[in-house]
Amino acid sequence: MHASSHPAPPSPAGARAFLELEDVACCPVCESPGGRARFLPDVSQCATCRVLYRSPRPTQREIVRSYDAGTTYARWQDERPVRDLLWRKRLRTIARFRPSGDLLDIGTGDGEFLRHAAGAYAVRCTEVSAAGADHVRRRGFEPQIGDFLALDVPEASFDVVTLWHVLEHVPWPGRVLAKVEATLRPGGIVAVAVPNERRPLLWRRRRKRPLGTLGWGEEIHLTHFVPTTLRRTMARVGLRVLEFGVDDVELERSFATGVAHQAHRLVSAVTGWHLGRAMYVVARRTRGGA
Repeated sequence: MHASSHPAPPSPAGARAFLELEDVACCPVCESPGGRARFLPDVSQCATCRVLYRSPRPTQREIVRSYDAGTTYARWQDERPVRDLLWRKRLRTIARFRPSGDLLDIGTGDGEFLRHAAGAYAVRCTEVSAAGADHVRRRGFEPQIGDFLALDVPEASFDVVTLWHVLEHVPWPGRVLAKVEATLRPGGIVAVAVPNERRPLLWRRRRKRPLGTLGWGEEIHLTHFVPTTLRRTMARVGLRVLEFGVDDVELERSFATGVAHQAHRLVSAVTGWHLGRAMYVVARRTRGGA
């Protein structure tokens, strides 16, 4: 067993909260034992691959219950015009490497990315939340519902797999990427975007909890990546990085945020340092041919 469950501590009266937490006995990426506490009360670091992860953390059942409350998806609908811009940018990124084919979007959320991708790809998707799946169906797509690791997805069946800000949410990201690698056809690509925790960690002396807290009805990040740990995570499952860049997640489209994003892209291209709020990687399956 890699995790043991126990009741969550009491919450203030009237507050909605996680009812059940679990301790994580090994790294959720490389599954090495011996993680050590890094930021109290709930952030540990793997001694082997150096990834940061939550322990204790809400159980998957509790996470699904939180997402099914629907508050996250309601906010996304209000942000749709800006999010459409971000989806189009991500679509252009993957199209440079695979402009067509069969595409699987894991953790599709409200399915908005599918609406953009369906013009060029034959799309399928998965989603863990029933509330999210309702939005997906309204957009004309039928998701496979459940934990990706438990779903029946044939090997070598997709040319493109996307995980847009999903990997940080899943309990076992190493296993997910290993299954993704097997799901790709020879030469297939995977695109992953996650938050970049380098900046909050650099500024950690200003904050007691640089990675924040886990809140009911909010986006729940279980694993925290920086550029080096994300690259290692891809390599350990046989995925060769083709492009590593700054993911645009700015919902406030002002002149200042635009300049900051372009500056982060320039710094990344020239120095290899990634200081933006989020990062993406496009990688190719190396088994069975390039």
